[in-house]
Amino acid sequence: MRTVVCLMILAGAATADAGALTGNELMLVRMTLRQEMAAQVQAAADSGDASARKRVAPLETALLGVPRVQDLYATMTNSKQDVATRFNAARALAYFGDNRSVELLLAVLQEQVRSFARGAERSQAAVCLLYLGHDFPDDFAFSTLTPPLYPELDALLEEPNEPLSPLSPYTQEQLGTAIALYLASHYPVQARGPLSILTVEQEALEAVLDNVAEHTRMHVMRVPFGSRMYEWEEFKDQILTGDLLYHFRSDDAAWQAQEGREGYALVREGQTPAVMLTGTSQSQDAGRLAFDDFNGQLGLGWTILNADPSHWSLFTIPGTLTITTQDGAFTRGRQDFRNVFLIDCPAVPGQDFQLTTCLVSFQPGAFWNQAGLLLWNSSDHYLKLDYEYGEGPLGPGVWPRRIYTACLESGGIPSFTWYAAEQNPEKVWLRIVKRGDFCELFASTDGESFAALTALVPEYGPADHRVYWGNAEIEYVGLFAKNGTNMGVPSVDASFDFFEVKALAPEAD
Repeated sequence: MRTVVCLMILAGAATADAGALTGNELMLVRMTLRQEMAAQVQAAADSGDASARKRVAPLETALLGVPRVQDLYATMTNSKQDVATRFNAARALAYFGDNRSVELLLAVLQEQVRSFARGAERSQAAVCLLYLGHDFPDDFAFSTLTPPLYPELDALLEEPNEPLSPLSPYTQEQLGTAIALYLASHYPVQARGPLSILTVEQEALEAVLDNVAEHTRMHVMRVPFGSRMYEWEEFKDQILTGDLLYHFRSDDAAWQAQEGREGYALVREGQTPAVMLTGTSQSQDAGRLAFDDFNGQLGLGWTILNADPSHWSLFTIPGTLTITTQDGAFTRGRQDFRNVFLIDCPAVPGQDFQLTTCLVSFQPGAFWNQAGLLLWNSSDHYLKLDYEYGEGPLGPGVWPRRIYTACLESGGIPSFTWYAAEQNPEKVWLRIVKRGDFCELFASTDGESFAALTALVPEYGPADHRVYWGNAEIEYVGLFAKNGTNMGVPSVDASFDFFEVKALAPEAD
């Protein structure tokens, strides 16, 4: 249903009013509009200002998917809302092709809204109006606005429906050996270019729209668009005059760490000062039952138990799901947890599978900041594996630190096992491997080599990395982050880079 609605909205936007823009031109303006919205949402998240987050809430709603446009319209026309929130609601409406936003957008462009002193809102309004097919005066120029926008937008007004010229200096025809050197591969590397920035952005948006038209899940897209726009903008910031921009793809048979890598590379005097990877070998997806990379939207049918939208976001760290921990637990009879993310277990009955995630810049520092993976049948029957701040078993040689903890609860009775962990890793990968009646627990700090968890305090004896689950089928799998039962400790952000479920081949007899 979401795909159909999105297509209807796109079709409506393309035929709005004057309808001056078509094809790549419309894509360029939509991309510019989305980029501006995403940048503001990110800036508000970085500021930590609750009022700023409230003002950009309509933009965040639009970026997350197809909202109820009637709710956006109600926000835009609500005189009790501050003018910035109303303006952002108008921009979100414009993004979905709704012409009811035109009156407020024109008022901003014509400087009739006195609350906007910086002037940036005029350019934002102009982009929205251009996307809606507004007929600008002949003497209007985007370059007169603050801040200046793509010069190509002026070209759209002067010669609508004409192809846009490539951007210099990124169109020189030269290809060095830098990409192959970067890949460290003796196998063929396909390179296409030099490309202009505009060409890359247009192709990226075309791929997204084609993906929607083909009813394909959006989360499989790996292009410099949407939430990946931040990464793309950082990549572009490194471009110097004379650099060359190429799209590349290595062979599936290449060296194992680079097989089937795909992306964009800058070539500068035989070196690659910047590379943006956008894809990996299809062979790496073999057996994948479910995957979400959290790039701008939730890509799976998540159920959020005890949802608290103020404590999770897809924009705190772009390309991740960030859950801010709160006091609460689903252990020892307590049921005051928040924001447990679950999907139906995609494995068929009796199928072995593995569950993997990666925590980015997670810094637990108080009892019991924790985040990790879940196998879940109910709040009285689950297995959780987390990275947390805790002390483990009480006794000599035990002190608070960062540890791995597993908790199996069955029939409302929890059983804990504590494992040694790295203290300051940049990233932590967690993995649960379900084989038969047992679950095996692994962790990694590089995403390549996973090690079985080991005892936190060896003097107390070994700690088995295998946990007995039994023959009960697993109903749900997912993610969580919380503070546990220690009331009033500081919250911390737990950012999940991805979530993956893969089927495992049966073990040989």
